[in-house]
Amino acid sequence: MIKKTIEYHITDSSQDCTVEEFLKARGYSHHLVVHLKKDPQGLIVDHIPVYTVHRLQAGERLRVTLTEEESSHNIVPVPLPLSIVYEDEDILVIDKAAGVPVHPSQGHHDNTLANAVAWYYCQKGEPFTYRAINRLDRDTTGLLILAKHMLSACVLSHEMQNRNIKREYRAMVCGRTMEQGCIRSPIARVSGSTIERAIDHEHGESACTHYRRISYNESLDLSYISLWAGDGTHPPDPCPYEVHRPSFTGGFSLSSRLPPYQTPAPAFLRAEFPPSGYRQVHGVYSRASPGYGLSFIRSGPMVHIRLSPLG
Repeated sequence: MIKKTIEYHITDSSQDCTVEEFLKARGYSHHLVVHLKKDPQGLIVDHIPVYTVHRLQAGERLRVTLTEEESSHNIVPVPLPLSIVYEDEDILVIDKAAGVPVHPSQGHHDNTLANAVAWYYCQKGEPFTYRAINRLDRDTTGLLILAKHMLSACVLSHEMQNRNIKREYRAMVCGRTMEQGCIRSPIARVSGSTIERAIDHEHGESACTHYRRISYNESLDLSYISLWAGDGTHPPDPCPYEVHRPSFTGGFSLSSRLPPYQTPAPAFLRAEFPPSGYRQVHGVYSRASPGYGLSFIRSGPMVHIRLSPLG
């Protein structure tokens, strides 16, 4: 069983709000409110159980208890490498390595990030529910957010659905790109693959990817670029690991920086990224864009926390 208790002190601004209105204004979904209604100890005001229609008064204290009977006990704990960038009572942020699937699937029962997280909690003697908020492909590196309880999962999933979680990628490309640009090409699933995507002007959905050149190695004719999707507003250039956040109901922003670019030999680069796998970017070709960072901001006071890369 997993329990999370949150207490709210009711102020004048919430006077006469129903419990349901109060909670929904703080990110609780309809499904989560229904879950609390079914638990006799889910909603307590000044030590007395209440219904969601109860009208709150200034000075009252509302205690919310999130109880989960089922955990992710079916995920096998395996002692795999796990790089934790940030952790508090609401979220766990992991720097996922390339080649590691996020979820168990056919043929991947004991070599996933979920197995590593299960081992981490097993060593702590704590039950857990595996909730990956954002998604990363198996061969993509980057930051992954795990929600520790139902409320943080609600808030973060809502932000994900509303596209308020921004993702940025980094790549090395052959040739010298422009300082910055935008690629507007429709993308569709490659026939016969459930993962691979390609530009498809006939069946693809519209897509817009912005990029800017970070550096260029003239001797190897390689550009190091940043890519991101959206309205053209570029994410800020962060410190190695940067987290802004007061709580899951306030604000949150994080980014990770790759190690200083080490130029590989041309033969290695071309062996690692064969031309058939390249994507054309304004006359040059790129492959393997690791997940560099992700961010979102919600209203509320901000606390700035700086973290250094682990390992």
